Amino acid sequence: MLELKKYYFFISLFLSVINSSFSIKCYTCSYAKSGGIEGQECIDDPDSVSAINKITPCDKKYCSITRQEKSGSNTVESISRTCENKPHKNGKEDDGTSTFYYYSCTKDLCNDGDGKKSKSVDPDSGAGDNMIVKAINGAHHLGFIEFLLILPSFIYILS
Repeated sequence: MLELKKYYFFISLFLSVINSSFSIKCYTCSYAKSGGIEGQECIDDPDSVSAINKITPCDKKYCSITRQEKSGSNTVESISRTCENKPHKNGKEDDGTSTFYYYSCTKDLCNDGDGKKSKSVDPDSGAGDNMIVKAINGAHHLGFIEFLLILPSFIYILS
């Protein structure tokens, strides 16, 4: 019986490792000018953000950046780096008051640029400055398999 417990434990551990390897990793931070200087490093250097969770293993398809500037200037009003399944279409929009830049990508830590483009993704390698590429993300399938394998282990251990 102990061997069965070990079997379930090691299979669950193995699938957890595989699951995390299929997750995209994204920078997650934000800055708002109205909040003062706190979080300002998120604008140009998200890797220097001091927050513990500045890098998130994401179960969604895209890393993204949304940058807002005052129209006609390069003054950043806000920036947000996150992960999401349905990002805004890449590009630039201006409503007369603010200019919004949207960028999304599918490689680990690819949302590292200034919000207008990425530092790590070569724009000449494919589709131009802003790219949306469908991700290969099987994390939700592996999570379900893990659940199916872990559940009998807990039931067995608790009985």
